[in-house]
Formats: sequence, C-alpha cells, structure tokens
Amino acid sequence: MFTNRKKRENALGSILFVLLLTGVSSRTLNSQAIQGPSLGVLFDSASGEFKPIVGIVGAAIIAKPFPLEAMKTAVVCSSRGFALSVTQAGGRVVVVSFRGGTVTASSLDAVAPNPDRLILSPTCSSAAVIYNAGSRARLLTGLPNQPAGSDIDLSALPSTSGVAAVDDTGSILLLSIPGGRGSMVQKLNSSGARDVLLDTASVSAMAFFNNSQDAAIADASSNQLFIVRNTGSAPVVSPIANKAGGVVDAAALAVSSDNHHVIVANATNRSVAVVNTETGSGVQVNCHCEIDGIHALTSSRFFRLSNRTDRPISIVDLGGETPQLSWIPAQPSSVGGDSR
Repeated sequence: MFTNRKKRENALGSILFVLLLTGVSSRTLNSQAIQGPSLGVLFDSASGEFKPIVGIVGAAIIAKPFPLEAMKTAVVCSSRGFALSVTQAGGRVVVVSFRGGTVTASSLDAVAPNPDRLILSPTCSSAAVIYNAGSRARLLTGLPNQPAGSDIDLSALPSTSGVAAVDDTGSILLLSIPGGRGSMVQKLNSSGARDVLLDTASVSAMAFFNNSQDAAIADASSNQLFIVRNTGSAPVVSPIANKAGGVVDAAALAVSSDNHHVIVANATNRSVAVVNTETGSGVQVNCHCEIDGIHALTSSRFFRLSNRTDRPISIVDLGGETPQLSWIPAQPSSVGGDSR
C-alpha cells in the first residue's frame, strides 16, 4: 500500500493544498502555537519534544516541535489541548497547555518529582502518577486547570510496574500484579481498599470507559478481551471477545467516546480490532505498522497508533461502518530531531 505511486502523489498533493489553504509555511511550523487545522500533538520520547500534527486526516504532517525544555516522559490529551509530563532536568511534573494560541508549561508543586509513570483517564479529567521506588501512587483530579491529589500506598503489592488504568473520577486505580493464574488485576483507592477484579494468565492492556467505572482488560496469552462492569462496587467480569473476534496478542486498548467499541491494537500481526462492547462482534484491519499504543486525536473518531516520527504513523477512523486506515508521512530529519 505504501508502494502505490499514484496514492503517494495524491496524498502529497492534498498535503500541499491544505498547507496553502491554511497559510501554513515553514515559518508557521516554527511558531509556538498550532496554526490552522490540527489533529493534535504527539510526544516524541526519543527527542523529549512535543510535536504538533498539522492538517487533516489524509493530508497531515508532523511539524516543528514546540520550543519547550526536554521532557523525560509525557501523556498527551489532544482533545483537551494539554499534556502531563516530567522534565528531564529535575524530574518536575508539569502540565503543558497548547490551546489558546500559546504553549505554556506549569509545574505541579503538589506532585513529587521523578515519577516512573503517568496515566491519563479516558476523558483526561484525572490521572495516576506512579512511583515504583516509593511503592506509591498519586491520583490527580481536576485536570488540567484545577488539579488536586490523593495518595495510594502500594507497598503491600509485590510489584508496581504492571499495566494500569485510572477512571475519570480519579477514585479508582487498576493495577496488574503477579499472582494467581499468572496475572491479577487489583482495584485500589485512596482509602486503602484493595480487591482482585480478575485472575487470568497475562494482563497486557486495560482501559476504563468514558465517564464510567466499567473497564476493558486484555489477556495477551489467551487472546481474550474482558469487560468489567461496575468496578466501583459489585463488579461483574465477562469475556466478550477472543481470537475469532480479532483479539490477538493485544498490546494496547482504548474505548470509543460513546463507549460502544473497544479498540484493540494487536502486536504480533500488526492489526487493529474494533470490538462492539454489547455484542462482542469484532472487525479486524491490518495496518502493517509498528504499534506502540492507541492515542486519541482531537476528534473522538480518530486514533493514532504510534509516537515514532521517523516512519509513517497509522490513523484509525471509526467514523464509518467499518474502521478505515490512513497515514501521516514520516517526519524528514531536517524538520525534527532524531526520533528513533
């Protein structure tokens, strides 16, 4: 599909048309703000930079990075125009805002420096900040403008490096730990309560539903997708899809904005499955791409499958009857730093 010359020429023509139409020039791409139509922002972990995605689906490019200090890690919320990140120098936790015409970075003084992981909730209203060394986590609510936090003690757990997810209220943290049949999902909150939601072979990904305490959990060993209804109290676990429904070695999950579908990124066969959360029926499409996650873009119907900018980035479109794929071209080395 990448060798079709006519498609490449059409895509390039579309990109040039959008740039001319919106007045995006090399000078614009160097500016702090996102100019013209945008699909959001990605974090390039190799360079520690935030890079805007300028254009529309089918005609977009990776632009020059924002002029900010280098970051160690970050999670981006393109739909709400901000990111939660950790600076390389000093390990400060900061909120980076890229809405309203300027890009700013504000430190969260109430959050201890040098966390190991940052995890955003589905609508980005809350987050989990996890410290492996201190065996603790801080749950943040009120993002991005009025953050408040509460702590969770994780010292009783055998490990804090497992797969994790946080709900939109910032009151429930799910964390996979070794044990049982191989991997157990623990539900934790700031009051210290702990419950096992699922005991399975190998938890590889999980995500909460939007504004809900329901969650989706994937087991890569058994090629199964589970739905846990009402994780807050009296949870009910149901296997909803398996290999027949397109779930194969799931590496990442996301839930559509209407909660009707779970998007499953399969690492082994480089495909994406879209599973109906009510019927369990699934549609699988091959992207023939390197998948490192599922990242929502500014529009709720589009999801990005990679942060690497040295190769084409696949975009999944859930707007039609079946999922459609498109690509953002690799960023030329002259536009950004090394992204490998």
